Amino acid sequence: MSSYIDLKKYFIISMTIILSLVYSPVYATNDAMLDLLKILVDKGSLTQGEYELLVSAAKADGEKAEAVKTEAIKQEAREVAKETAKEAAKEEVAVASKSMPKITTKEKLQIESQDGNFKWRLIGRIMADYNGIDSDKVKLGSGWELRRARLGMDMTLWKHWIGKFEADFAAVDETVSVKDAYFGYKDKTSYGDYWIKFGQSHMPSSWETMSSSKYMTFINRTAWSDGPIERARHLGVSAFTRGMDGRWTLHAGVFGGTVDDDPDSCVDANKECDEQWNTGFRATGIPFMQDKTHLLHIGGGVFYRNPNGDSVKISQRQGVFHVIDSKSWSADLGTSVDDTLTYSLETVGIWGPGYVKLQYIDTELTRKGGLSDVSFDGYSVEGGWFLTGESKNYDFKKAQFGGLTPNAPVGRGGFGAWEVGVRYENMDLNDTGAGVIGGDGDLLTVGLNWYMTKTIRMMANYKKVMSFDRPGNQFDGDEPSAFLLRGQIYW
Repeated sequence: MSSYIDLKKYFIISMTIILSLVYSPVYATNDAMLDLLKILVDKGSLTQGEYELLVSAAKADGEKAEAVKTEAIKQEAREVAKETAKEAAKEEVAVASKSMPKITTKEKLQIESQDGNFKWRLIGRIMADYNGIDSDKVKLGSGWELRRARLGMDMTLWKHWIGKFEADFAAVDETVSVKDAYFGYKDKTSYGDYWIKFGQSHMPSSWETMSSSKYMTFINRTAWSDGPIERARHLGVSAFTRGMDGRWTLHAGVFGGTVDDDPDSCVDANKECDEQWNTGFRATGIPFMQDKTHLLHIGGGVFYRNPNGDSVKISQRQGVFHVIDSKSWSADLGTSVDDTLTYSLETVGIWGPGYVKLQYIDTELTRKGGLSDVSFDGYSVEGGWFLTGESKNYDFKKAQFGGLTPNAPVGRGGFGAWEVGVRYENMDLNDTGAGVIGGDGDLLTVGLNWYMTKTIRMMANYKKVMSFDRPGNQFDGDEPSAFLLRGQIYW
């Protein structure tokens, strides 16, 4: 019997301890548990010493559990405080960022306000060329040149006001040539948008002259563009507008000379002549468009110039090889020109990876003192094809080619975009009826372009003077050729 009581007592004590350990502090510190222990001691199932031992153990476990619970609450409070601080920091950053400018560094450096009303963008380009010339009759030198090294900035202020300044530091005479230097205003209307510019900017002219050197298919422009026949940038005021879908554009302006003109070049004895003035108009349209890579562009322009007594000389390098100084085309009309009127026509067709461009230009020069008027003209036919499937990017905002993004840029696992092109051109400065023999030349250019990224490109051209007619001049019958290379980057 005594053994049975001891076994029963041992069982009760063991279960009590187990319950206190497993379920503490829920049961160990529970009043019901303490009441149970009191009943057991009263009935003699537990001695007073055992009772006190179990009560002490239960209370100790309760205190330990309470401490653990308190620490858990504190840890939870710390986590909550940490999360609250993190969320508060995020909110503070979000609030602060609303007033901070947005900075873009992908392929350009631009700082822009959050609402887009203010923009400042650093712009520039570097073009390094090599001309390896195979002379014919007249010795022509080969060599390297830094063709363009431009740096500038364009900006938007209060959403509508615009400005741009860009200078070229690549002049061989170590002078800085100012390109764009203007401010203006832009806005949208129900039919499209428009801008007005004051300062030095592009005059309305043909596609070839107005196209940016960043996007040209060939290293050099045609012989008659961006020169005395078709002027590029002059000081003045111009306006441009286009349809909402960009399928038509109008561009007109009135201009004087250029920023780089010599103020003392006037032929008047007192050096106080009225400045030349120029006016131009260009219109373009897209009569057919299947999509952005299947379209037909047509355009035309008229350009008038009054030299106001300035000397007029139209000249160009042999083969348009920029590294040489020899001018095979040269029609020096002196101060006999009263005014000039130039017409241009252009057609550009883009069809998937291929394109074709046709251009024609005619210049009529009216002379004073009973001298015969003079007529010059020129044309070009060119085409290109992307071997890697891209398509020429038609810029609907400017009615000309824009930048091209390769399908698989170099540096991102691709080989870039590859394009082949060919161009045949002519410039005729011979007008035998007027007694002017400035040269009549035909040029062939074959080109290969490697667009490594959107802003980095390598170019290779083979150029051949197919014929050159200028009787009585050393360049008559001269037919040199050249291999041209260019590496370029812009931002």
